[in-house]
Amino acid sequence: RRVGQGPGLGSRSRARRMGDEEAPMRLTNAVEVLSDEVLEQLCVCLPGRELLALAGASTALQHLAADSAVIWSHLSRALLGEALCHLHLTLNSRRGHAADANFWRALFRRGHEFKLARWSLDLRAAFLRSVVASGGRSANDEIRQMTCGSGHSSVGIGGLVFKCGGLRPECKRDAIHTSVFNLETLRMYEVELAADSAKVGRRLRHAACEARPAFLSGRPALLVLGGCHDRTKAACPGGLRVLNFL
Repeated sequence: RRVGQGPGLGSRSRARRMGDEEAPMRLTNAVEVLSDEVLEQLCVCLPGRELLALAGASTALQHLAADSAVIWSHLSRALLGEALCHLHLTLNSRRGHAADANFWRALFRRGHEFKLARWSLDLRAAFLRSVVASGGRSANDEIRQMTCGSGHSSVGIGGLVFKCGGLRPECKRDAIHTSVFNLETLRMYEVELAADSAKVGRRLRHAACEARPAFLSGRPALLVLGGCHDRTKAACPGGLRVLNFL
C-alpha cells in the first residue's frame, strides 16, 4: 500500500489538518501489509523457539509457519545439513511425491526426534549401477576402487559427498584418492586432477571439512588437514601447518 492509504492513515491526516490532535489512529497490521514472501524471509532468520513464539502471535502467522515449504525446508537444512536434505529430496522425487510443506515438515520432525531410521538398498543399488567399466577395469573393480578404504574422511558440500583418502593398500597412486557421490543424480565417480593441480600425498586419519576461502571468492572447497601416509605411517609434509584445498 502507498504511504497514507493504509487503514486509518488517511483519516488521521485529515484530523490533523482540522486541528483535532486527539482523534484516534488505528495502526496498520504488519501481517496485512507485508507479503507472504517477506514474512517467510523474516521467519527463516529466527531460531526455532523464536519462530514458534512468532507463529503464536496471530492466526495468519500460524498458518504461514505451518504451510510454508520455505520455512520448513530452511529448518530441515539447518538441522540435517544440505547433503542429507539433497538425498531425501532425490528419494522423494523418485517416488513421485511433491517437495511441499508436508514433505519438509515430516522430514524435520523425523530428523528432530530421530526415533526411526533405515538403510536404503534402492539408493545403494542406484549408486552401484552408475559405475561402468573403464580403462581395462571391470565395473566391480571400479566400484572397489571408489569405495574401499578405512580411516578416510567424508564431507558433504551441497549435493555432493567427497570421500577422501584412507587406508588403500591396493591403490598405486602417490596422491590422495578422492571419490564423489552425487546425491541428485545418484552417480559416483573418481576425481581427476587438472594438469596444473598441486599434488597432495596419500594420507590416513586426516581431518577434512567444507571451507570457503577468500581467494576462491567464497566458493566452497574441500579442506584437508593433517594425517599420515597410509603406507609408511610417516607424518604428512608440513603437518598441521599446511592447508590443502580441493
